[in-house]
Amino acid sequence: MTTIISASTTMSGSYITHLTNMNRAAQDVTLGTRMVNHDAAITSLSASATTAAANVTALQALIKASASYTAVTGDASASSITLSPGIGNIRGFMVQPYTTGSYISSFNVVNSGGSLVVKSTASATWVIAAGDILEYTVW
Repeated sequence: MTTIISASTTMSGSYITHLTNMNRAAQDVTLGTRMVNHDAAITSLSASATTAAANVTALQALIKASASYTAVTGDASASSITLSPGIGNIRGFMVQPYTTGSYISSFNVVNSGGSLVVKSTASATWVIAAGDILEYTVW
């Protein structure tokens, strides 16, 4: 049964105490729910971090070679640079070329018989120069 109290109704001290206790209980329930949700979120993030760490470890285990090559004067006259990591069959690779410290985004890499051939794209302004750096990882 619901009792509606009008604004003109005077509440007794015990009724006010009862309402205060109900309000505190409701706040405690809300706080408890938030704490449970917070704990669930932390558990989920922790599991994600563990998964991410496992994935990084698995990827690191696949890496067969990682190195950096600095172009020499003879490379400057060529239209490409061939990187030979010496691991045989290359299943995957990542190459990052830099010229004067800036990353070059317009380049092609061809996986050819255990070597990587790196060259500028037709529309690129990058011309291989002595001192250019090619960082690479192969697996």
